[in-house]
Order: sequence, then structure tokens, then C-alpha cells
Amino acid sequence: MDKACLIDQLTMALETLHAGEGTVEKRKECPSSEFIVRMPYCAAFFSVAESSENLGQIYATAEKEIGGLMAMKGSELPRDLELVLVVAGDQPPEPALVRRIADDRYVCRKFVLWPDGQQMEEVLADLPFWPPGDLLGGTPASVAAGVQEAVRGYDPHLITNLASHRPGAQRVFEKIREGKYNLTVEPSTSELVRPLRLAPSALTRLEALNITDFRGIRRLRPEDMPLSGDVVFIYGPNGVGKTSIADAVEWVITGQVNRLQRAWSGGPDPVVNVFSDKGEARVICHLSYRKPVCRLKHGPSMERLIGSHGAVDDRAVIDHVVGTKAPSREARLPPGRLRNLFRGSHILSQHDIREFLERTEPADRFDILTNMIGAEEFVRFREKVAAVLRHLRSHVGALAEQSKSLKRELEDVSKRLRERQKDLERLSHAVTSGKTPDDLASELLQGIRICQCTIDEAAIERANAEPVERRFELIAVHAETVIHGKKVVTEDLLVQLKSLEQGLQGYVESRTRCESLVAEIGSAKIVSEKAHAELQKQEKSRQDIQSRLQILRTKQSEAARSYADLTWLKKNLPAYRQGRETVRRMEDSLTGQREQLQKSEAALEEQQKSLSVKRARLQEVEQAIATKTSREQALVALMKRLPHVQAKRQETEQLSKREKQHDSRISELKQQASSARGEANAARARLDELQRAYNTEAAHHDVLNSFLAKLGELVYSAECPLCGRGFATAEEAKDSIREHLSAVPLQLKDLARRLDEAKKDAETKRTQADSIVAGIRTLEAESHEVRSSKALATKVVQDFLAECAALAVTVSVEDVVSWQNVLEQARKESEVAPLGSEAASLRETVNALAFRVVERQNAVDGFRRKLVQDEKQRTRLVTVVQGLETDMMQRGFEPGSLPEDDRLVAEVSKAQDEARKYREVVAKREAELGVVESAITGLRESLKRADEDVASKETQLRQYETTCSRFVATCRAIGVAPEKPRESIRAAKRRASDLNQSLSDLEEKRQVLQQIAALGSLKREIDGLARTEGDVKRQAEGSSREELRLHNWMSRVEGLEAEVVRRQVDVVGTHLERLEPTTQRLYHRLNPHPIFGKVRIRVNKKTRELNIEAEASVAHERLGDIAVSPSAFFSNAQMNSLAITVFLAGALRQRWSGFNTILIDDPVQQMDEINVCAFLDLIRGLSSQQQFIIFSCSRDFYLLALEKLGCLNKAKRGSFLAYRLEGIAPAELKVHRDAP
Repeated sequence: MDKACLIDQLTMALETLHAGEGTVEKRKECPSSEFIVRMPYCAAFFSVAESSENLGQIYATAEKEIGGLMAMKGSELPRDLELVLVVAGDQPPEPALVRRIADDRYVCRKFVLWPDGQQMEEVLADLPFWPPGDLLGGTPASVAAGVQEAVRGYDPHLITNLASHRPGAQRVFEKIREGKYNLTVEPSTSELVRPLRLAPSALTRLEALNITDFRGIRRLRPEDMPLSGDVVFIYGPNGVGKTSIADAVEWVITGQVNRLQRAWSGGPDPVVNVFSDKGEARVICHLSYRKPVCRLKHGPSMERLIGSHGAVDDRAVIDHVVGTKAPSREARLPPGRLRNLFRGSHILSQHDIREFLERTEPADRFDILTNMIGAEEFVRFREKVAAVLRHLRSHVGALAEQSKSLKRELEDVSKRLRERQKDLERLSHAVTSGKTPDDLASELLQGIRICQCTIDEAAIERANAEPVERRFELIAVHAETVIHGKKVVTEDLLVQLKSLEQGLQGYVESRTRCESLVAEIGSAKIVSEKAHAELQKQEKSRQDIQSRLQILRTKQSEAARSYADLTWLKKNLPAYRQGRETVRRMEDSLTGQREQLQKSEAALEEQQKSLSVKRARLQEVEQAIATKTSREQALVALMKRLPHVQAKRQETEQLSKREKQHDSRISELKQQASSARGEANAARARLDELQRAYNTEAAHHDVLNSFLAKLGELVYSAECPLCGRGFATAEEAKDSIREHLSAVPLQLKDLARRLDEAKKDAETKRTQADSIVAGIRTLEAESHEVRSSKALATKVVQDFLAECAALAVTVSVEDVVSWQNVLEQARKESEVAPLGSEAASLRETVNALAFRVVERQNAVDGFRRKLVQDEKQRTRLVTVVQGLETDMMQRGFEPGSLPEDDRLVAEVSKAQDEARKYREVVAKREAELGVVESAITGLRESLKRADEDVASKETQLRQYETTCSRFVATCRAIGVAPEKPRESIRAAKRRASDLNQSLSDLEEKRQVLQQIAALGSLKREIDGLARTEGDVKRQAEGSSREELRLHNWMSRVEGLEAEVVRRQVDVVGTHLERLEPTTQRLYHRLNPHPIFGKVRIRVNKKTRELNIEAEASVAHERLGDIAVSPSAFFSNAQMNSLAITVFLAGALRQRWSGFNTILIDDPVQQMDEINVCAFLDLIRGLSSQQQFIIFSCSRDFYLLALEKLGCLNKAKRGSFLAYRLEGIAPAELKVHRDAP
């Protein structure tokens, strides 16, 4: 695509995309290929590069021009400035250059586009600063089926218990053991998704919160933090309570805080502030177009209110907030399902983002994504099923071990029972055999003494003193000890005798074998010596053959090399001769071409000298024309300004007259002001004198009034205390007092009247003086204005005169009328008509000469290129010929004395025959050498076998001699004569056998005696074993039945787990397929990666893994059509952008909720500046359709939001509120509002 076509497409695309918002204009002061798009909240500059090669140069130019157009602050332009570079041509830009431009901090955000045949509107629509447009369009909304709706064919009570938080997995397992669930249920089918029946009646958003003692917040009133803006940004340090605000919204609407619900394992309630005086938490949520929602928790009790309707359940609260109509009973979603839908559509917590970043396994991220889209009940259900399965497997394993143990115990009990029954029969027979226990005891002791066993007579005496059963038991125990000791000694002796008897034959055979081995070893050594002599002979023969064979092989290689060299020479000789001839012809041709090139260059040099002379003359003429033209233009401009300058000159004279009038008037007013001030001062002096007289009379009046208090005393006094007149009666005294009191106010009133008149006179004088002073100030201000106007007019005239002097035009300062004639005369002197014709003629001559120079230059360049090509071809040919000569010299041929063709053929044939002859001789000698080596190998094998045979026989000889020595030592140890071992062994063996038999008979008698003593206990033991056998049989049968039943349940629960996994995969896969277009648009707008800008999210139905693949958005031959794993190529910041993309896609596309607010807690945990800017641009574009409340602890992010989102208020495109939080509990939370 060429540049002109690309500019046309760009113009149409910009007008189409920006038809209803902002302005699109070409930049008049910049090249015509650049545009500027001015929007209410940002400005975007578009520049077009002809190809990838000049992209860097175009970027530098655009950067410099923008720096001159925008108000710069330091070294960085405003953050709401975007620069888009569109690359024409067929080759994409290098990724390194694109990255360098994107990372440059001079302009805040930059984008490099390469349309590559795509529609320009599609390419531009993906830029993040455009309005969202059809970003939210898509298929009708639907709700995925929950676990209880999706899973069919199982006991409904089991499904309900597994889907709820309580009972736990242990309790569900116990119910399975108790048989409270039905194992066999008829299978049925279910819908994966269904049309949404909960239609929102009206959109609502969050207006304010009233929080008291909820988590980290002690008190937050609605007037402290209004939340009615389109975008609300809440900033504060860690621990101040930002996340608590988001938790409060979730708690008051859904009834619980999901992350606390999963982490809480008992103890104090995490939703109540630890410093609460009442131990209760209260949150009131104020909504637009809805009644407020209140939630109060005190201890284990909880109350939820909507407006003044009283307490309601969780489902009613959520329905009220999202604005849905009351559905039919069968269409109502359970509260847990509504909670999940609400969280997945409106709340993105930092816990979800952190888990998505930290859990890198595909299966784990699949579960995190399931939670983010509001289907976490599948994960919770599956985890609970897995826990139940673990309990089942553990219990089935325990039952299997128990069954094996019971079987072993049963076999042991049965065996013991049979043995005891046999013992009982034997004891019964012994008891009924006719011998009394006393006779058996006497025979036992007598037999022990006969066998020469040591009896403890004292123990026997003590046993005789015991009761009968105890006496027999003690005798049996003592006899057992004695018999056992004697029997052990006897058996050891028998074992030794038997061993000697068995080893006797071996001893005889060993002696015989030793003698034969000595003879065999001697003969084998003689054979080995003969084989050694023969081997040495054959070795010498082989060395002779090898030396002769080496000489023959050397001659054979020389003959073969000679034949190969002659063959090579025969093959390459024609080419060598032809190459030398071609080189000679090419050198002659190159000499002629060089001479022709020299002639052409000389002619070209002459033409260039002539062209230089003409151009110098043309430049002089054009410079003279330019000088006169600029002077003429300046004179014309002066003539245009002349009337204005003349008017200013007249204005200056008039202003001088006005200035003199003002000065005289100001002098008169100053004299009047001086006299008025004198009169005002005199009036002020009279006023002070009257004030003093008034104060004196008033003090006198106060003294008279003091006598009123002593009226009683004055009535009874003899004379007046004021005038000294005597009183005859009390009435006279009273009249005198009244007279004095009435006279004083009359004087005081007269003084007050005169004082008021003096005040009015002084005020009048002062007002007259002030008015005169105000008039003076007014005249002085007018005089100052006159002087300023006069100075401006004088400056205009002086500037005009200075310009005339600069143009060498002399004018009279006093004679203004003559200026017009002087300027007209100077303009006529600056005419350039004579020089114009000369310049035109020179231009034609220069153009013609330049054309001829270019043609001559092209011809010279052609000669040079042809000469260079021929020289390169000659050089290559010379190199080949020299290579052949080098090979010839290495093979022993002189290039100057090469043989003729016939002679060469004869030498090749002769060399071939000689090489064949040597090959035959060498083959014959190699055959002889093979025969000799085979003989040597055979001799070595024979010698090796002989040596091994001798070593083996010597080893056997040593073994046999050791065996004989050991036998003799054993015989001497047990008292057997080694000279006649056979007779001595037999005699000792007979004696030991007889003694052992006697001991066995005594042992039987002892056992019978002991069993007779234990006959009663044996019967009792047999009865107990019979009962134990029956109990064990019953336990084993019950354990087998329980194991089989739990095996069936385990298979059933495993099928349930597989069904839930399949349903979860279907739900998540359907959700992702529905959101894929929106996900792509949002992800591309966030711009997390400079190369891999497209993402594909798929669910593997077999492995239950979330496969995320990133595709290259920049076409390049090194990349091709590839997809990579983001875990291997993406940073945590880019994975953070991906997590936000998935959540926003679901939140923006949902249609079930009328609650138009999205809460995002700490979204930019690990983003860089480019990703943060893209995120704020996206939020700014979406704020016209959605309310966003963002929480963050990053100060840089907060300051950037103030700068980028403040344009919503300035451009009146929406409202943006920003709050800073301070204070940590138990202190009161402080909220500061920053007005952007």
C-alpha cells in the first residue's frame, strides 16, 4: 500500500470513527500527511511513514512538531496526548524499533500501526483512546446452570448437602455410612444454560454508604464520601480501610464476604470492628432509584432491612438491588447462586488478581477463572466431593484392613480351639488310663534321676507340702526345667555327631581329591609351557608379515595417488586452458572500456564547470531580486500603515492638549482641597470643645442623681445640701430637690443639641474635602490614561520612522504630508522587472545544462557499472584459474610444462595397471596375516584356559585341605578319635539317642501331669474360644457387607465428581466463547505486550486445564503464525492485565443485573506506566455506560488518575470523584476530597 492511498484510507476512517464526537482536522502548519483528532478528553496526532526504514525519522520529526504545538512541562508532554504512527509499504517495522518508540517518555503514549491489507477502521478501532463503540454488543444474556440444576441422577438430599456450606464433608460421609441417602436414582438430563427470566426493570448505581464499626472502619457518613460519580477513585495507605469499603458493599447486598467466609475458622466475628463499643456492625447502602438497604449484625443475630419494609432474606435483597421482578418459584435462583452471580458481575478483589498471578498451574487458574465469573459453587462443590471421596477411600481401606485382620483372627481362634479340643481329649484319656497322678509324679521323678539329671530336692519337698493340684503343677514345672536343660544338651550333641557323620564321607573324599589335584596341576603346567613356546613362534612370524605388508601398502597408496592426480589433470586440463584464454580476452576488453570511460568523464567535467558558472550567476540575480522584492514588500506595508501612523500623530497632539488641561484643573482642585481641610479641622476643634462641656454637665447630672438614693435623709434634714436654704417642712424640702433636678437636664439637653450641630457641620466639611480629593484622583487617573495613550501613539510613530530608516528612506519628522510621496518614490526605485527577464533566461539555460549533465552522468555511471561487473567477472575467473594452478602444483604438475592429451591418456592407463597390481599383492599378504593372527588367537585362548584350569585346581586343593583340617579339629573337640572316626561316632550317637528317647518319655509324662492339673481351666478356655469364634465370624460378615456398600458409594461419588467437572468445563467454556469478542477488544486496548497482542482462552475438556495462548499482533517474518504460553513470555503485569480483561468482559456483557456499579480493588498491582495509562483510558471510555469505583494504595496511580480522569469534569462528559483516606482504627477515618 503506497502512502497516498494510505492517507486517503486514514482520512475516511478518521471521519467515520469520529463523526459524532470531537473534531478531525489536517494540520496546516505541518505536512499534509498528518492529522490531529481533538476529543473532549485527549488529543491524538497521526503521522504516516512511507516505509519501515524512515519510521524513526518520521517519529523524530513528529515528536519535534508536537513539542512546538503543546504546552511543555519539563521534558514530558501532557499525559492525555497520544501519537499514532501509521507505516505504509510492504515490510512490517522491526519489533525493536517499535518497542523503543513505545518506551520513549517524551510523549506519554505512542502506537505503531501497520495495516497489512486490513480495514483501516478495524485497525484504528482497537486504539485504546477511542470510545468503546460496539464493545458491549453480543448475544442475548443467559445464566449458566448451577450445580444443583446441572447435576441429575443423584439423591437430591445428597446434592443439596454437598452444594451448601453446611453440613461439612465429614458429616456428609457419616450420613452415607448411616444410609440416609438413596444410592440408586433414575438418571435424567439438564440444560447447561437457560434464558434469563430476571429482567432488570431500571438501572441503579451506588450513591453513598453509611458504615458503623464494620471491619477497619469505625464511622463513615454519607456526606463524608458521596459516591454518585461515574468514576470514583479511593486512595489510601495499607490498613486504612479501602478494602473494608468494598467488603461492606458485598456484605450488605449478598449477606457475606466471600474471602472472609473461606478464611474464617472460628473466633471473633471478622466483620465487626474490634474497637466497637456495642459489638455490632451496621452498613446502610444508598442507591439511586431504589430504597436504601441496611444490614445490622449484633453477636450471632443478624437483621436485614429494605427501606421501611422490615427484615427480608438474601434473595429479596439481591433482587431489590439488581432491580429484578419477582420470578415464579420454579425460576428463582438459590441465594448462593445469586451471590456468586453478583460477585462475578460487580466485584473484582485484589485477592482474585493475586491468586491468578501466583497460581501458575493451568488447573489452578481454571478454578480461579471459575470463581471470577461467578461459578465458584462448582469449585466448592468439587472440593467437597473430593473431601467426601477421601473419607470414603480412607474408610474403605480401613474396612479392608479390618476384614483381613478379622479373617486372620478367626483362623487363629479356630486353630487354637482345635488344639485345645485335642488337648482335652488327650487329657481325658490320660485321666482315664488307670494311673493316678501320684504314680505319674513318682515315675517322673524316678526317670529324671535315672537320666542323671540334677533335681532340686528342696523344691520337691516344698511342692509336697502344697495342695494336690498345686503340688502336681509345681512338680511339672520343675521337671520341665530340668528335662528341657538336659534335652538341649543332648540334642546339641546329636547335632554335632550327625554333622561329623555327614562330614566323614566328605573328609575321606577330600583327602582323595587332594592327591588327584596335585597330579593334575603338574601335568597342566607342562602343557602351558609348550603353548607359550608355540605362541612366541607365531608372534615372530606375524611381525615379519606385517613389516612386508606395510611396505606394500605404502607403494599401493603412492600408485593410487599418482593415478588420482593424473585422472584429475585429465578432467580439469581443458577447463584450465579455456579459462586462461577467456581471461586474456576479458583483459583486452577492459582496457578499451577504461579508455572510453576516461573520455566520458572528461566531457562530464567540462559540462559541470559550465553549469556551475551559470548557477552562480543565477544565484546572484535571484539574490538581488529577493533583496529588492523584500524591500518593495516592506515599503508597501509601510504605505498601508501610513494613514494609521498619521492618525496616531494627530492623536498625539490632541492628547498633549488634554494633558495640559488636566494638569491645570488638578492644581485648582488641590487648592480647594487645602481650604476645605482647614475648615474641617476648625469644625473638629469646636466639636471637641462642646464634647468636653457635655461630658462635664453629664458628670454633674450623675452627682445629682446620687442624691436620690438619700432622699429619706434629705427630707428630715434642716437645710438643702445644694443651696443651703432651710426647710420648715418636709414638703418644702421635696420641692427644692425637684427644682434642682429639673434644672440640670435642661442644660444637658442644650449642650447635646449644640454638640449634634457641631458633628453635622464637621461631617459636612469632611465630606466636601473627600469629594474634592476624589475629583483629584479621578483627574489624575484620566491624566495617566492620556499619557499612556500618548506614549503608545508616539511609539507607533517612532517605530514607523525606525523602519523607514532601516529601509534607507529619509522622511521629515515635522512634514507628515510629504511621507506619502517619499515612500512612493522609494517603491518605484525597488522594481525588479529588468532582473526578472535575465533570471528567466538563466534558469532555462541552467535547466538545459543540468539535463545534459544528468544524461552524461547516467551514461558515465552505466559505463562504470559495466566496467565494475566485467572486472568482478574477470576477478572470479582469475581466481578459478589460479585455484586450478595451485591444485596442479600441489599434485606435482608444473603449469608451464603440462603433457599432451595422448601422452596423458597413456600415463593414466599405466598408473591404473600399477595400482591394480599392488592391490592384488596387498590382498594376498593380508590373507596370510589373517591366518597367522587366527592361529595366535587360538593359542592365546588355549593358554588362557590352561592357566585358568591350573588356578581353579589350586583353589580347590586349598579348599579340600581346609575341610580336612576343620574335620580333625571338630573330632578332637567332642572326644572322637580322628584315627577311627566312624566307630567312635556311631557309639556316641547310640548313647545320645537313648538318652533323648528317655527324656522324651519323661516329657510326655510331665505334660500329662501338667494337663491333668490344668484340666478344669482348659475346659473353660475351650468354651471361651467357641464364643469368640462366633463373634469374630459375625464381625467379619458385617465388615464385608459394609465394605461392598461403601465401594458402591465410592464409585457413585467418583461418577458425581466426573459429572461436576464436565459440567464446570462446559459452563466455563460456554462463558468464554460468549465473551471472546469482548475479551479480544478489551485485551488489545490494555496493550499488555508490544508483540503478542492477541489472546485466546480455551478450556481443555479432558485435562480440566485453562489453556491461554498469546498470538502475535505484529506481523513479522521471524514470528510467523505462532502462539505461545503467556506463562513463558508474559510478565506478572501482563498477566494482571489479562485477569482484569476476563473480569471486565464478563461484568460488561452481563444482562441479568440492573446494578450499574463495578468495584475494582487494587487493580494495578504490578503494572507499568503504559499498562496503567491504557487501563485508565479504558475506564474513561466505559464510564459513560457504567459506574466504576476503584480502590488503590499506589500514590503514583492516584496522581495519574487525577490527571487523566479529571477531563471528565472539565469536558462535562461525566463526573469524576477522588478521595484520600487517612486514619487507622481506633482513630476516626478522615476523608479528603481532591477536585481534579
